[in-house]
Amino acid sequence: MKKINIKILSMVLIAILVMIQPASGQTQKVKAAPIPDEVNKIFKNSCMPCHWEGGKMMALCMVKFSKWTEYSSSKAASKASMICSVLTKGKMPPKKVRKKMPEIVPSKDQLDLICKWAESLRAEKKNS
Repeated sequence: MKKINIKILSMVLIAILVMIQPASGQTQKVKAAPIPDEVNKIFKNSCMPCHWEGGKMMALCMVKFSKWTEYSSSKAASKASMICSVLTKGKMPPKKVRKKMPEIVPSKDQLDLICKWAESLRAEKKNS
């Protein structure tokens, strides 16, 4: 009987240790750094009317600038790369918006700045 109790106690102790270990052994995700001011200024003009709290649901599913610093650094790097890509390909802002408000379309220099920023986040991701 004593052997059974020791075995049960050992199994329970091992189970508890296994359950506790992942929680204490987890590494904390590195959060995304805030968007640099010069890039953020472009986003405020060109992107945030839709990609901010109260924006269009589909837009918020892709990028939500109001939650940027809550993204992990890895997710932010991926999002920044996607932003560079869709802006460079002319997929954003949408065609209808471009026609109505051509002043919000980022210039070539602004696109270059955004893409350099996105590349710097990718480089950080590789080095971490």
